[in-house]
Amino acid sequence: TYNVSDAAGNAATPVSRVVNVNEVANGCSGGISTFPYSEGFENGIGSWTQSSADDLNWTVDANGTPSSNTGPSSAIQGSNYIFVEASGNGTGYPNKRAIITSPCFDLSSVTEANFIFKYHMFGSTDGGSVTLEVSNDEGATWISLWNQTGNQGNQWLTVNIDLAAYIGSGIQLRFNRITGGTWQSDVAIDDIALTDGVVTTPSCSAGVTSFPYSQSFEGSIGDWSQSSADDLN
Repeated sequence: TYNVSDAAGNAATPVSRVVNVNEVANGCSGGISTFPYSEGFENGIGSWTQSSADDLNWTVDANGTPSSNTGPSSAIQGSNYIFVEASGNGTGYPNKRAIITSPCFDLSSVTEANFIFKYHMFGSTDGGSVTLEVSNDEGATWISLWNQTGNQGNQWLTVNIDLAAYIGSGIQLRFNRITGGTWQSDVAIDDIALTDGVVTTPSCSAGVTSFPYSQSFEGSIGDWSQSSADDLN
């Protein structure tokens, strides 16, 4: 109940009004709700989108990037990956931004969620940065979940992000890449997955539990073992 009057000060009657309130779900809506979700960019960027508010695009590629001594030579999964080409002083570097954004992920019906991806970050130590960010307000604000800078070697590396804090809402994820001070700073992403269960890392059992551990191979290989899938010992 509240008082309402017009511009002349005349009170309206009755003073009881019914107010309809539409509850808006937290985060984005109409998103992917069936998991596990995967994307290897074998058919373009799929349902991901390029930002129009940055300087560069993420490009689908295979079998090595155009620049030498940077970028991967091949995908970690399938044939394709996405990467940011940093070549071109003033166009590809320095400090040029490239953003690619995921579709909406509806986490309202899951109890656990993990986002896993592979990245390749090989080139100069002045290679800039790449950040994984999350938004649960339709992209109005973004929060960093993971960040890496510099040269991480000529190898694919795996990142596993626990999304427990966002269960029950709709979220978008994006890779925010900023190039460094040189053209030798191509960064690639591949083999993306969002799972609705716990991701476990296989481990050995009955292993060494007392440390420090040492082995000098005096007369034998000790508790090390030869492979049965090779040619020589």
